[in-house]
Amino acid sequence: MLILLIGIVLAIIWEAHSIGALEEVEVSLILFKYQDIRRATKNFSQTIGEGNFGSVFKGTLPNSTAIAVKKIRSLQQEASKRFLVYEYMPKGSLESHLFQNVSMILDWKTRYHIAIGTAKGLAYLHESCRDFIIHFDIKLENILLDAEDVPKVADFGLAKLWVKLLFEIVSGRRNINMLDDEICNYFPARVAITMNKGEDLLTLLDYKLEGNANVEELTRACKVACWCIQDDPKDRPTMGQVVKILEGIMQVGMPQIPLYFQRLSENPTEAIVYHETETSTSSY
Repeated sequence: MLILLIGIVLAIIWEAHSIGALEEVEVSLILFKYQDIRRATKNFSQTIGEGNFGSVFKGTLPNSTAIAVKKIRSLQQEASKRFLVYEYMPKGSLESHLFQNVSMILDWKTRYHIAIGTAKGLAYLHESCRDFIIHFDIKLENILLDAEDVPKVADFGLAKLWVKLLFEIVSGRRNINMLDDEICNYFPARVAITMNKGEDLLTLLDYKLEGNANVEELTRACKVACWCIQDDPKDRPTMGQVVKILEGIMQVGMPQIPLYFQRLSENPTEAIVYHETETSTSSY
């Protein structure tokens, strides 16, 4: 069963707190004393990441639970020792698996598992959470994987679309790739055009998978991705509907090609085709 976790925050720490090492204040919130977190991280000696809001360190609690401790940057001296403590994700980000770690290829089953898991997490935030939350930074770098490849949605920030992530999971490519002659290569346009022409969807698949994918699942993924980028927002599915489509519970027809993509199909010189052996690590 896929579990939705939103980069769950375990704790907030202040050095001046007079409480014990562990003190529950809500169902899922625990407060730690600063010295206990410093001890757990061996004086913040193992840096595992750097983000917009601060450095991240690996640590281990007395009960052997591995944690990731994010130090929050602040100009105020009294807040300089304030941290967030997260569940440690041993397999790192989805971005690193797709674009950095060439020795470990995520198979199609794992990719589809991750796509549904992230969709479920966002559906919970959008539709089931007590206070509805819109995550404004959905990208590969913010999908973290635990030891069982269960995806956890982390970090809130600038606006990104979940569908961009889905396109990249399918293709193993960045959605935008700049060629040497500075022509923009836009992968979602190729997906929409390929689907509507009834062409082989396996040509859209990450070449590293060598065509090994469930075609029915690939079709669902491409369909739902193209529905999510329709010109009229009213035509786009909710995240709850996205989950049902990916799971095969809800059937949908063929989405129209968005107007911008139609212009690309009418002008082939603007629609550059990907080469089978091409990969790119350029950003959006």
